[in-house]
Amino acid sequence: MAFPQPLQALINETRSRDVSDAIRLTARRSPDKAALIYEGARDTFSGLNELVDRTANALRERGVQEGDRVAVISHNNRTLVILRFAVARLGAVFAPLNFMLNASEMAYILAMSGAQAVIAEDALCSIVDAALTEASLSPHVKAY
Repeated sequence: MAFPQPLQALINETRSRDVSDAIRLTARRSPDKAALIYEGARDTFSGLNELVDRTANALRERGVQEGDRVAVISHNNRTLVILRFAVARLGAVFAPLNFMLNASEMAYILAMSGAQAVIAEDALCSIVDAALTEASLSPHVKAY
């Protein structure tokens, strides 16, 4: 099906973007607009974009590459949002795991997901370590 040229150009441009581009583009248009408000902290779009860039760079330095599956085990919080966009910015796959899983359930999901990287918040480190041991996994990136 052929679309009119302006619409086809928009479709092509949209296909070349990832979810993190929404933060980047909004940061250009409305840098001081509130992007994220969590527990009294307010991040503007420009501030959030900077945090996403820094986090993506840190993940890249630790070995996360385009196409990698990145398992993230965390409560719903500000860091989870930043990680979601940072992983996308790298072209990696964000694979959130429920923080209420037990070690065996987590081990199964980690093994089946093929996660090359695992990121967990401090409070969940012991259960994640137990899951990785049970699954005999050693991801190339493990960050707590």
